[in-house]
Amino acid sequence: HLGSGGALYTLDAVSGTPRWRFAAGGDVVGAPVVSAGRVHFGSADHCLYTLDAVGGQLRWKLATGGEITGSPVAAGGVVYACSKDRCVYALDAAKGTGQSRQA
Repeated sequence: HLGSGGALYTLDAVSGTPRWRFAAGGDVVGAPVVSAGRVHFGSADHCLYTLDAVGGQLRWKLATGGEITGSPVAAGGVVYACSKDRCVYALDAAKGTGQSRQA
């Protein structure tokens, strides 16, 4: 999985041919992270996205108060992301619900 411009792409690991493409609302920021069959990534459109890793369907999208900075981290069913709104988000990786804490 890789981000380029305003889209996230998934390539076949053997042939390198594209499998799917997802258009985000802004430039993809940082590297996407894959966990439990989901791809998590941030965008310059102030949103954190979670897609199905196999088909690329949107699972959830969370709007934050600022651009997502860097790559999200996924561990223990939680995805963590930082935003230029000076918050760290800790969200249920499957549902996108959770909390933020201001830095």
